[in-house]
Amino acid sequence: MKKFLLFAFLISAFFSQAQVSLVKDIGNFAYQGIDPNQLIAYNGNLLFSAGPDQNNFSLWISDGTETGTISIKDLGNPFEKPGDFFYSNALDLIFFKSYPTNPGGSRIWSTDGTTSGTVKLSNNLAFITNFEEFNSEVYFGATYNSSNQILYKSDGTVSGTVAVNNSNISLPVQDFKPHHYNDKLYFRAFEGVGIELYVSDGTLAGTLLLKDINPGSPSNSSNPNNFITFNDKLYFSAETNSNGRELWVSDGTTSGTLLVGDLNTGTDSSNPSNFIVFDNELYFKADNGTTGIELFKMDTSENISLVLDINPGPTGSNPSNLTIYNDRLYYSADNGSNGFEVWVTYNGAIIDRALNTFMLKDINTSPSSPDSNPSYFTEYLGELFFVADDGVNGRELWKTDGTDVGTVLVNNINPSGDSNPQGLTVANNILFFSANDGTTGIELWKYVDPSLSVNNLELEYSISLYPNPTTNSFTIKTNQNIKNVIIYDIQGKEIKSLDGNLETYRIDEIASGLYFVNIKTERGVLTKKIIKE
Repeated sequence: MKKFLLFAFLISAFFSQAQVSLVKDIGNFAYQGIDPNQLIAYNGNLLFSAGPDQNNFSLWISDGTETGTISIKDLGNPFEKPGDFFYSNALDLIFFKSYPTNPGGSRIWSTDGTTSGTVKLSNNLAFITNFEEFNSEVYFGATYNSSNQILYKSDGTVSGTVAVNNSNISLPVQDFKPHHYNDKLYFRAFEGVGIELYVSDGTLAGTLLLKDINPGSPSNSSNPNNFITFNDKLYFSAETNSNGRELWVSDGTTSGTLLVGDLNTGTDSSNPSNFIVFDNELYFKADNGTTGIELFKMDTSENISLVLDINPGPTGSNPSNLTIYNDRLYYSADNGSNGFEVWVTYNGAIIDRALNTFMLKDINTSPSSPDSNPSYFTEYLGELFFVADDGVNGRELWKTDGTDVGTVLVNNINPSGDSNPQGLTVANNILFFSANDGTTGIELWKYVDPSLSVNNLELEYSISLYPNPTTNSFTIKTNQNIKNVIIYDIQGKEIKSLDGNLETYRIDEIASGLYFVNIKTERGVLTKKIIKE
């Protein structure tokens, strides 16, 4: 019996280790092989920034195999690194910047994932900032021949990369943060009135100041920031001399751009940030002047309330990395005694939301440094993965199913220290990330759910999906029992979850595009591509 248990343990340990593996050793140990946070999913592959040393970064692509991980474009100059990847759904292109050291400032590129389809969109534009899709084009801030930074747009071609407004309206260099709301683009800019709220319909005449929120001299800027759409309105933070930085709302008109409430009364700021819409409420962290930085929520009637004073006193719990998983809100917070750990808020049977806010697990119980500092929350095939430090194994990859016992270390990649996984990104049913195993330096790693390898070939031949392409529904033909069907976009984000063994799977509400259909059966998991027309 003991031998059987030992054998079972060894087999379990082997498969646990096998699920996490190095994809490719790209760089030498002295330098990182990849840029840890420059990864993006695209058409079933991973695009990322990498190079053999710090002087030779280029655009790479990976299908999850060593031979399928290759450089597809050298951007032309030493030190010119691709980064800040942005996917345009309308154009089905990735936009990104490159970072040369001479001349200074970033450049703009687009790619379809091929060498020939990776194009520099302008030789004259520099200091590219903050992409946003609007009207089937991508908008961004840029300077032209060292002039002021203004609003540009691109359709992914050189000729279609053009200025929207004139130089009278300038954008804060490296700090242009646009948001698409109600068929217009909202952003922060200045035109002799300080940095205020501007709006654009994509034309020169339609790009103008919406409201001077903090009137006065140019130094009196409201600096609108943290834009989010909620309840068919635009919410953001802005600062005035009389109220400090507080929560504001706009319906797209000057008169309808108003202060929601002075959460931290007087001239002090509550500094609302980390906005996320959850359970038809707007959640954010803020400081009301009494509790310190805590988690707040606002309902559709604009009533603001404290969720829970997690760390009583002026310090606050400083909740961050707010992420929705399995109809619950997960985040990092410090209750003052356990350090920063994973916390959960959900709307269950208990009416009082505060009673439904709790620490999921005390991962790091070290008395001297109790913070596990969870971050990079990323959903992958029904589980939530993140990075944390348990005080024993260092900063490594963890996952949770939403329970204490189901919150576990995935793998100790670097037994001698921190592997420090970063940039967790799901592509083609693979969880990619950067990590350092203590031997290869910072390289590309992957985690593959073990169920994906079970009878995968047999599954492929035993399951068919049709029609494909489709306009509003599809059918799955198989003799197996389907547990569930989950639809992901090409960025790896879950779009819709459906019960298994339905006659027809309806996707009327999903936008046109390419998707991955994850079919889970009792004998394994199979993913098929589908095109929604």
